[in-house]
Amino acid sequence: MAQSTLRAKEYVQSFVLLSRHVIPAVRLGTWRSSSQAFDSVATAILEAGYQHIDTTKSTGLRRGIRILQVGHGLTTTMDEVIERKDLFITSKLWVCLALLNTLQELQLGYLDLYLIHWPFRLKEGAVGLLR
Repeated sequence: MAQSTLRAKEYVQSFVLLSRHVIPAVRLGTWRSSSQAFDSVATAILEAGYQHIDTTKSTGLRRGIRILQVGHGLTTTMDEVIERKDLFITSKLWVCLALLNTLQELQLGYLDLYLIHWPFRLKEGAVGLLR
């Protein structure tokens, strides 16, 4: 595991959420990033002190970088520059896109009700539905 070379908590402004998680105030959005050489971009942004990386699944469907490339760039860089625990990674659920995928897979024109599934969080090491 990499030794964290950054002491960003000393100089990066952040906010404490009600859950007591700390979220850095400045984030890097990846939706307009080029898909070429994201590994070197990830290294540069993490060395510059970014700790909050924002991704989205829809990114790869329209233009720019695919979420898989973001993941590869981050995991490659984490081995060299920063530990995972020192990052705050966010992503989004695009409900319309998910609905269209569901309709296509079901081969239907519409649903009568589309629900966001039971939101919950498992504790580290817990055995549950998502593991």
